[in-house]
Amino acid sequence: MRGVLTSSWASIWGVVLTVALGACAVLTPNQSLAVDYHVTSRTMGDVYSHLRSSWDDNDPIQRHRVHQLLGLNIFDVTNDGSNQVYFMSNLRIDTDFGVSGAEQEDIHGLNQTNFALLYGYFDVRKWMGFLDVRAGRQYEIDAIDMVLYDGVRLRAYTPWYFGVEALGGLEATHNLGPTVNPHSVNGTPGGPLLLEGRYGKVEPRLVTGGGLFLHNLQYTHLDLSYRRIQTLDSGDNPEEVGDGGINQERIGLAGSHRIMEGLFVNSGASYDFFLGGLNEFVAGVRARPVFAVEGEVKYHYLLPSFDADSIWNVFSWRPMDRIEERVRVYGTEDAWVYAGAYQSFFRADDSVTNEDVKSVVQDLGFSAGGTLRMQPHSYVSADVTTEFGYGGRQTFVDFGGGTRFFGKTLGVDGRALMIVFEDEQQARLNGTMLGAQVEGSWYFSGGKLSVLVEEASSELQPHWLRVLTVVDLDFWM
Repeated sequence: MRGVLTSSWASIWGVVLTVALGACAVLTPNQSLAVDYHVTSRTMGDVYSHLRSSWDDNDPIQRHRVHQLLGLNIFDVTNDGSNQVYFMSNLRIDTDFGVSGAEQEDIHGLNQTNFALLYGYFDVRKWMGFLDVRAGRQYEIDAIDMVLYDGVRLRAYTPWYFGVEALGGLEATHNLGPTVNPHSVNGTPGGPLLLEGRYGKVEPRLVTGGGLFLHNLQYTHLDLSYRRIQTLDSGDNPEEVGDGGINQERIGLAGSHRIMEGLFVNSGASYDFFLGGLNEFVAGVRARPVFAVEGEVKYHYLLPSFDADSIWNVFSWRPMDRIEERVRVYGTEDAWVYAGAYQSFFRADDSVTNEDVKSVVQDLGFSAGGTLRMQPHSYVSADVTTEFGYGGRQTFVDFGGGTRFFGKTLGVDGRALMIVFEDEQQARLNGTMLGAQVEGSWYFSGGKLSVLVEEASSELQPHWLRVLTVVDLDFWM
């Protein structure tokens, strides 16, 4: 059944893309005046194996995967030089020749083939001089969250430096149409997780929203947004998925401002109506008083929140306060070193837990590193990070570098990584992971061919080899 649905949706979106190309032909009376077609392609071959959840090293899951990303963008559809109307799209196809039919049956959500229209929309800029219209599958990214939906977004600009936005459509979720849910990893099913450990049916969700924004201000950006996601259907068995209702309702604010040359401030916040309170707040200051020195301080408050039908809402969560500081010292624009630190405080909140609101768990971390770019295409970099306190101690050491030669047609990049885990409370979690990565590339007109080899070793899997072949194409017609 799923194959039939995927095939059906693939046919539908094939028609959509055909109509898009046909519309360009109709709207382009003189083909000698170029409508610009931009095509991008990335083909990846990926061979590796990984352990099952039982950690049975004698029976790993073999993955022989091919991923295809195909972008088709059409500019200046009206062919008048204004580029007022254009079309953007990106398709992704994943297939796995290593997964057997039996494994696909045993592991729920592990698929041999996935087809996804990541986005595909027409965009009309400044229609009638003040209105932007975007129709199709599109992302909305703001202070609230990120959502992928099939619908329409309108943005109206006023002469008084502010505008009004409205959007509506159906959320593009896993198992609804040609979509791989961007919020789920391979091997996990879609749908809400129920208390009994089963997964509910994926229901259509209506996405609506709106907001205000500032425009035509060179050094100031401000967006106020509202979004609501509501389930439209209660399903075949209301006891499994619950009655249709509001799944998410939030309001967000994000802004930035350049106070003076070299001094910037930014902030953002999100209020969750389901929680009845602020679920996230971010504020930061970045200053570069002289060329050689740049400093940054950021504060982050986060209360983990989820959709209304998520099983995770039955747990008590601690809000987190986090302060980050970083200083970067430049020798030139191509050579710099940095040092940074952060402090996180996981504190109790009587709105989500019965614990003492004065209890606080600290987590501290430090980092340092640097980068040297040797023109035109060579570089070396190093980064060291350590964090300890909440969840034990983790130390990361990362070295990398690369260069191009033979007239910039060949390139080599390498990276070595070490991660050390130490937990006094749970000794079984202690361990060390080592990894190395080498990539060889051939650059040619309009693209690149790369072969990448990764090797990693840990206590759970002493030998983990992964080989990737990547072909990138980028050209205009």
